[in-house]
Amino acid sequence: MTPRTITILPCILLVMFARASANDDAGRPPELKVLGRMVGEFDMVLTTKPGVWSPKGSRATFVVKSRWVLNNRFLQSEGKGTRVEGEERESIENLTMITWDPHRKEYRNAFFFASYGEGTDDWGDNSRATTGTTTSRWDDAMTTFTVSVKDDDAGITIDKVMTWTDGDHYGWTVTVKDADDGEVLMEQVCECTRRKSK
Repeated sequence: MTPRTITILPCILLVMFARASANDDAGRPPELKVLGRMVGEFDMVLTTKPGVWSPKGSRATFVVKSRWVLNNRFLQSEGKGTRVEGEERESIENLTMITWDPHRKEYRNAFFFASYGEGTDDWGDNSRATTGTTTSRWDDAMTTFTVSVKDDDAGITIDKVMTWTDGDHYGWTVTVKDADDGEVLMEQVCECTRRKSK
C-alpha cells in the first residue's frame, strides 16, 4: 500500500455514516439506513500533515457524489479531485460501492481509484491486502463512527474517527502507524460540506 493509495483511502470509508429521509429508507435494514447521510454531493478538503510518508505534506480537494443503486441496497460514491504536494500536482478519481452484509454482520465495500498527471499513472483497488482485520463502531449519541484496520500484508494499522457536526458537515482524522513499532507514518485531517441544491 503506497502513500498515494492511503491518500485516497478515506474515500473508501467516507460513505458509511448515517441519515436519510423516511421515504428513502423504506424497506431497508437499519444498518443500511446508516449509510443514507452520505447521499448527495459533498466538497471534501483533505490535508496530509508532513511526515514519514509525505515529507512535504499535501492537500487534496474532491467533489464526491453518492446515490443508492441496485434496489437501494448499495451506496455508490464517485469522487473526483486534485492532490497537490509541493510542486507536484495530480488528478484523482475513485469509485466506491458499499453495503451491509447481513450474513457476516459487517459493512463491505469495493473501492477503485486512478491517479494521473505530471508523470503519474497509478490505479488499483482495495483488494491488495489479503490478511488483516477491520472493526467499526457507530455511536448514534455522538454521531461518530470509528474504524480500525490492521493490514497484515502492509504491516500497518489505520485508525479513523469521523464526526458529524450537523446533517451537512462532518470531519475526520486518520492515523496510520507501523504495526510493529507504532511509528506514526501519516496523519490526515478532512473537512466535508454538503453542496446545496440550486
